Amino acid sequence: MSDAIDPRDRMPPPYLERRLVPGLALAVLGATATVVAVGACGPAAALPVLGVLILVATFNRVGQRATGYVIGGWVLGLALLLVMAPGKSAEVTFRRRTLCMTRLKNIGNAVAFYRMDNAEAYPPDLRALIATNHLHPRELECPGDTGLGGLDYFYVHPGTPPHAPPSDTAILACDFRRNHRGRRNVLFHGLHVEGLTERKFRARLAQPENAAFAAALRAAEGP
Repeated sequence: MSDAIDPRDRMPPPYLERRLVPGLALAVLGATATVVAVGACGPAAALPVLGVLILVATFNRVGQRATGYVIGGWVLGLALLLVMAPGKSAEVTFRRRTLCMTRLKNIGNAVAFYRMDNAEAYPPDLRALIATNHLHPRELECPGDTGLGGLDYFYVHPGTPPHAPPSDTAILACDFRRNHRGRRNVLFHGLHVEGLTERKFRARLAQPENAAFAAALRAAEGP
């Protein structure tokens, strides 16, 4: 009996050759998405790894071992996607909250300049800041609100109290409840901005100096 091996036995079966196409496609797709759209397609960074694993398995030994490598590559790639996706979501949420706080700070600065130009009078509403060119319309759009356009911040004219409201605790403006789940960004009369949980925000609203603001906010968005 001859121990010679037929050269055809060394060739991978056709089904392994078919793995080359999806492996190469995933590698190219992942690399392109990562380079061109980092941030929007962050989880796609796992796709090159998945594609390379499939390519390696394609040219590996035939039989059960190669099949196992292919399955393992898919499992590892999916696991990487699942691990990276929550982190990406948290990053986007944090970035939106930070930009929201920046826009509230810009609103506060616009109010200060408006008062300098109008004998210390407060603007009747936030749109007045746009009409007087103290603020760009984009600054009134919160990045946490996915709606198209509109006014995403709440403001109440403080009137003309006999004494200046406490700068550290009196609320001048805030974002709406719909903007950030369970949190609020708040602009105080001292023109500083704080990010508060909804519970802490409610505690601030309960302070006497914020009674009028709290009543107007309830009327605007409900209890």
